[in-house]
Amino acid sequence: MKKFDPEHAARHGYTREDWEAVDSPKLTDEELAQARPFAEVFPTLAEKIRKATQR
Repeated sequence: MKKFDPEHAARHGYTREDWEAVDSPKLTDEELAQARPFAEVFPTLAEKIRKATQR
């Protein structure tokens, strides 16, 4: 896990308690095998992002 950065947290509106409350376990091989690309799952949103970043 990344180290808590209080300056970053203050800019983005979260606290050390918020940071420590997050439980993000490693994905299993089975979960990784089921993963699909963002653009495949959300094609419309992916296209909007693509267009917005090409400006």
